[in-house]
Amino acid sequence: MRFASSGRSFTCNFCGCSNQTPDSYFCHLGPNGRRHDADDRPELCHGSVEYLATQDYLVRPAMAPSHFFLVDVTQTAVASGATATVCSSISHALDHMPYPERTTVGLATFDSSIHFFALRGGERQPQMMVVSDTSDAFAPDSAPLLVPLADCKQALQQLLASIPDMFARTLVAESCAGTAIEAAATLLQAKGGKLHAFLCVLPTLGLHPLKPRDGMASSEKDKLAFLASQDNTLKTSAMTAAEFQVAIDIALLAQGYMDVASLLDLVAVTGGTLYQYTPFNPVLDHDQVLNDLKWNLSRPQGMEAVMRLRCSQGLDVAHYTGHYYRMPSSPTDVFLPAIDSDKGLLAVVQHTEKLSPGSECFLQAALLYTSPDGVRRIRIHTLALPVTDNISSVFKGADLDTYTCHLTRRLAGALQGMTLAAARESITSAVVSSLHAYRKYCASNSSAGGVEAMGGLPEGLVASAESLQEMLGVESYEALCRVPGNFPLLPRDNKVSEALQQLLNKVRVHRSSFMRLRVARKGDPAEVAFFNGLVEDRSSAGLSYVEYLCQVHRLIQNKMS
Repeated sequence: MRFASSGRSFTCNFCGCSNQTPDSYFCHLGPNGRRHDADDRPELCHGSVEYLATQDYLVRPAMAPSHFFLVDVTQTAVASGATATVCSSISHALDHMPYPERTTVGLATFDSSIHFFALRGGERQPQMMVVSDTSDAFAPDSAPLLVPLADCKQALQQLLASIPDMFARTLVAESCAGTAIEAAATLLQAKGGKLHAFLCVLPTLGLHPLKPRDGMASSEKDKLAFLASQDNTLKTSAMTAAEFQVAIDIALLAQGYMDVASLLDLVAVTGGTLYQYTPFNPVLDHDQVLNDLKWNLSRPQGMEAVMRLRCSQGLDVAHYTGHYYRMPSSPTDVFLPAIDSDKGLLAVVQHTEKLSPGSECFLQAALLYTSPDGVRRIRIHTLALPVTDNISSVFKGADLDTYTCHLTRRLAGALQGMTLAAARESITSAVVSSLHAYRKYCASNSSAGGVEAMGGLPEGLVASAESLQEMLGVESYEALCRVPGNFPLLPRDNKVSEALQQLLNKVRVHRSSFMRLRVARKGDPAEVAFFNGLVEDRSSAGLSYVEYLCQVHRLIQNKMS
């Protein structure tokens, strides 16, 4: 905003209206037109500020964190070790959960029926209540199913330790995960919260049953068509959960097919997160499940959030992409039952009228949310951008990471009914259009230089037999290939192994999600994924980097001519 009349009035930078400065906010202006206290007021000298919300922003008392855990105990889940991994991970993650005095937790398991556990403090044993009618989603209301963590942590950890043995001899192979998720979400509706569902087999019983679709595609185009959900009622249930400030996180620890496209509706609408550990291996995946859950519960986050993006005159928000919910009654707001430091919303802004070059346009994102300690806060980010009609300035000021994110999300949303070849062509076409515009309007001349390609891996990366023994515990590469199954990289009592573990941990520290490690041997499925990730080299995924650059250059030349 701009102050005038010796500080007695100000002009709004969004609507352009002039307003009188309140007496409590008045301050004289300096010779340069700035307020004398501008550097002392965060809202006047910083683009990002946060305020404590007043009672006007509270329609109800600030919600307390609530977490409900749903654990798959079908025969496949127990036999694969997924149930034991999940129970162990939840038990350890409880020790890292902040604000245990005001956080409530609950637990249920499911197979062809749902088993709720009433948690009680002290020495009393949890009571198991079985819901065998999976045609309706409800939770027993005769016992406490959500209890303060500080009162029941020990009892809950003992229960989690006993669950793998409790269902060790189960023969139930089918899952009613859809009913279990809806019943748990209904339980959380009273105060809001987060549901953590761990699934190991495709839900086929009760509400929202899903059919296997992995063998139904006769062509590549049919496979991409299956990116659409096969059950629209999942999205309806998710919308109901979001209205009651319930977020749903789903972790898939499956050995076979899981309909991710359908299950994603539950996650995307409620602001949740989808985790995939497929095909699940308890030796290789245990650490990632544990660390992902610990970070999920302890990371910087907010609850019952509402966001609005304001634009100055001449601009408007076309649409958003991300995990959020929009209410028909409030089309300008984005509702986020859960928001955290790992999530991002992308807004596409469009012109509604011509802007004057040399002026400034403004964007302001305001997020109203509840912090885990129970404080209602308003976080505001304000951005001022210069208006230009010089395309060189547009390229110079463009954020490549944001544009890449937008391009990727736009293409992902349009994949249904396409082929992978058409999807790749769409990306290439967008790249060519941008670079053609740069070449035509910005570049004075083109460089004759090319891109150097690395012929192969550096010789220093070739491991000796001694290094293999110290790192992997095998005497040769041939011996490594003879080891059946997945090969875990375990810590060993020597300096080389310790240095390797320190290096891996250093890499993991820079990522919020725990990075799984795979040892890729010749003939392993991981070998294909490894070579597809080598950008410089040609692979089954497509051209090498140099070949792709040559193709883009040729297409640009064709457009120029």
